[in-house]
Amino acid sequence: MFKIRSHPAVFSLFFTLLLAGCGWATGSTNQLLVINLLDPELYQDCHITGSVNVPFEQLENYAQKLSREREIIVYCSNYACTASKMAAQQLVKMGFKHVYAYEAGMAGWVQAKLPVTGPAQERYLTRANERPTESDHTINVIETVELAAKMGLK
Repeated sequence: MFKIRSHPAVFSLFFTLLLAGCGWATGSTNQLLVINLLDPELYQDCHITGSVNVPFEQLENYAQKLSREREIIVYCSNYACTASKMAAQQLVKMGFKHVYAYEAGMAGWVQAKLPVTGPAQERYLTRANERPTESDHTINVIETVELAAKMGLK
């Protein structure tokens, strides 16, 4: 009988190629990347399923490894939080071409009853999440329904 022996380098290469083919590798240019900007504790409580946690203060460092053609959506807690707006502006200044701020944030996602990972026990998730009357036209904003569609949910 034929036996396959696993070797760490072969195993690593296999998964690197597998992930790159699926579009989840860090440098992939076409795959949607959804970034949660909140602190790790809030991310663990609740995040959009499939999103990655990159706290706001680490974003610039993290983004250095990404293709400038990558489609990126950044989000924080709710409309009152300005981190998604500031992160989108920062990424555009770094040369990223396809950047959106999901300003409704985690509260908007939970209130729309979309898939989350985590127990979702933080109080801000259920509080009123009002869109500001004035909007900033210097960034691309994506709404809940649009983001869900991009993620293949609706």
